[in-house]
Parts: sequence; C-alpha cells; structure tokens
Amino acid sequence: MEKTPKDREDSLLDLLIMAYVFGVNDVSASLHGDFTPNIDKMNESVNKETAGESWKERLKKAETIGEIERIFVTESHRCFSDGQWDTAKGNATHKTWITRGDEKVRDSHWYIDGLKVGIDDYFYALDGDRALKPYGFTFADNNINCRCTLKYTKE
Repeated sequence: MEKTPKDREDSLLDLLIMAYVFGVNDVSASLHGDFTPNIDKMNESVNKETAGESWKERLKKAETIGEIERIFVTESHRCFSDGQWDTAKGNATHKTWITRGDEKVRDSHWYIDGLKVGIDDYFYALDGDRALKPYGFTFADNNINCRCTLKYTKE
C-alpha cells in the first residue's frame, strides 16, 4: 500500500518526537541524571521553521524519495540535537563536538571534531560559520544532513 502525504507527515512527526526524547535520554545517560523532556520545548523543536518554512510545507513540496529522505534525516537529527541541548543547558558545563569520523564528514565539521568548549561557547567552522550545537549554524550547508552530535559533561 502506497503511503499518502498525510501518512508521511504522521510518520515524520512521530520520528521527530522520538528523536527529541532520545536526545534527552542521551544527556541523561552522559550526566547520570534522570531528566524528562520539557513538552513546551519539544513542541517548539518539532514545529521549528527553517528559512520561513515548516518541515510539513517542505515535505508537501518534495518530489523525489531523495528529497523526502533528506527532510526526514535532517529534521530528526535536528530534534535529537535540540533534545540534547534543552536538557544539557543548566545541567552540563562543557560540550565536545563529535563527527562520525568517516569520509562523509564535511570539512567545516571535521575541523571541530573532538573540540571541547564551555556550554555557552560557540564552535567555529572553517568557513567562518558558528554554532552552539549541530543544526545551529547560519549556513544551511552546515546543517543539512549533518550527522554530528555533542557529548555533554559536567566538570
């Protein structure tokens, strides 16, 4: 049975909620805490617009399976990163940028791999862009299909 646009939208919504919760759980494990998702922040993350468009609007415009996949991957990783960040803020003191360490890592992210900074400090990419966390860059090329994550610590 072929999926309808509404089925795709429902599937992505479920995935985004799970990704956010997984981000919260990741920080809980790293900091040995028992943190729970903040529902308001999770809703804000799931409904975040990029360049003035929601993921729902971009999904409706998608014409190929590749475009749909890019939206699913990018948005789910962004929600995971948001879940991590929303939980770590106020609970962690430092963060370390982690790439996948493979040939797909973009140069601007490879450059900051393993870099540890204070929780409120920015990571600066080779191209001059900066971010507090993955999916926080101003240049779309640094956010789309990013597979990076952060390891949070309390020292």
